[in-house]
Amino acid sequence: MFIGDDSNERYYMVISDYLARFGYATLAALQHDLGLKCDGIFGRVTEAAVTRPRCGVRETTHVMQARAKRDWSKDPLLYDFTGFVATMPAEAQQRLTAEAVADWNALSPIKARRVRVGERPEITIGAGRGKRHGFDGPGRVLAWAELAGGRMMFDADEDYGTSGGSVRYKNVCSHEWGHILGLDHSRIHTALMAPYYDPDVATPQSPDDVERLQRMYGQPKDGGGNDPVDGQIVILLGQHKAHISDGKVILSR
Repeated sequence: MFIGDDSNERYYMVISDYLARFGYATLAALQHDLGLKCDGIFGRVTEAAVTRPRCGVRETTHVMQARAKRDWSKDPLLYDFTGFVATMPAEAQQRLTAEAVADWNALSPIKARRVRVGERPEITIGAGRGKRHGFDGPGRVLAWAELAGGRMMFDADEDYGTSGGSVRYKNVCSHEWGHILGLDHSRIHTALMAPYYDPDVATPQSPDDVERLQRMYGQPKDGGGNDPVDGQIVILLGQHKAHISDGKVILSR
């Protein structure tokens, strides 16, 4: 049922497409996941909710966890890039991706890093646009991750960045990496793995993201430490600045 000034035709165009695309059986099921009143009515509150930017992963992904444990037995997992969004430098995307992966690495025995020379990735990260890549232009779907294929894709039509009104790249990347590890969407709206984009949430949250990951894989065996990641700045002997490149420490001149 639709409440408002628009026609039933618009209701079917908007909500039917949304339910089918994201795997909701009914409008009430969608409202339940969004924390809205479950009245089955497509009013202005529900309409505002479904037009928010979000992840493109469907809600019917409960097989993710078992599949992740089966697929991700390799240590470490390796990723690489097949493309980049155009609104920020590729180097910044590489650095923010490494930071996002490092945040997840610290929480469980599952570790990941970018490939080095001669290595093949299990996970590829790229960018695309339009229906061919599962996107819909600026707004709504920002990115998606496919666990079975080991792919993460960003919508090339979005204005990604790190400040102002841009979509925060790290926030979206961190969320999608959670899917790569086997987590589905959370019904806790303050969680990183909530389906909707939140510019204020860039790291796995407790209680929810952290606990769900550790129920799957256990506590980190190394106390949560990470190997240095590409682009990270380190200080040697308290005075010499260096950076990490291809897993090696490179002294700055």
